[in-house]
Amino acid sequence: MLENIQARDRSARLLAALAAAFGGAFTCNTNKAELMVGYSTLYGDLAGFLAPLADLWKGEVYQLARYLNEQVFQGPLIPEGCFQLRPSAELSPTQNVDAGGGDPLIYP
Repeated sequence: MLENIQARDRSARLLAALAAAFGGAFTCNTNKAELMVGYSTLYGDLAGFLAPLADLWKGEVYQLARYLNEQVFQGPLIPEGCFQLRPSAELSPTQNVDAGGGDPLIYP
């Protein structure tokens, strides 16, 4: 339950407040795998004005990021270390990647 509160605080309260304060919007950064199995928090990580990655599998998100670095930006705008990180919501000790936890989904 605390994990859902954290996810909601991060999106619905913090990001929405910043967007309202600066006259902007924020995106929902979920992907197709998370949407298909419901691995998300309503009003939390599913919140946002637009979900540009929602029709991409997690592997395709990484491919898109590499393409942007190589072809569009012609440099490492997205740090290479991001591609090595084990996915995790980092909302509880069971998702601690250093202890072998992390995202329960297996991504190709």
